[in-house]
Amino acid sequence: MTGNPSPLASLHDETDGMQSTGSIVMFIPELICPMRRRQTWATLFLILTSLIGYMAWGPDQHAFLFQAEGEVLLKLFSDPGSTLHPLILIPLASQIVLLVTLLQRTPSRWWRLAAILGLGLLMVIILLAGILSQNLWQVGSTLPFLAISFLVIRADWRPATA
Repeated sequence: MTGNPSPLASLHDETDGMQSTGSIVMFIPELICPMRRRQTWATLFLILTSLIGYMAWGPDQHAFLFQAEGEVLLKLFSDPGSTLHPLILIPLASQIVLLVTLLQRTPSRWWRLAAILGLGLLMVIILLAGILSQNLWQVGSTLPFLAISFLVIRADWRPATA
């Protein structure tokens, strides 16, 4: 076949696996790279596990974090004053930071650490409330986030081996 080679075939000709054009095909080598793929999956799991945090307060008052965030985002535009609380803004900003690091070509471990600490603040409070009220749903909903956070921090801050 003497026609133009496919864009994917030309990717293998580059020494670093990247081309200078801005097409979507150029992002494929980064997804294939095991280290980048691992960081992407870890960040995605951090976002997803942060959304399943289960909060319970008072009699018959409970919500998952994704439900509470939906209500907060709706109130943010209708009544912004009611959403101005550190335990609302810090985790919400942390999830936005995780989304940004998910889309970066080379994610910053400092930004991811800051996001983990911001979300971890809320998750630890939910964990402590679950322990004190003996609510296994609350305790269990925070453990996936805390476990993945531990693994991500350990992987990001592991000393380089020679």
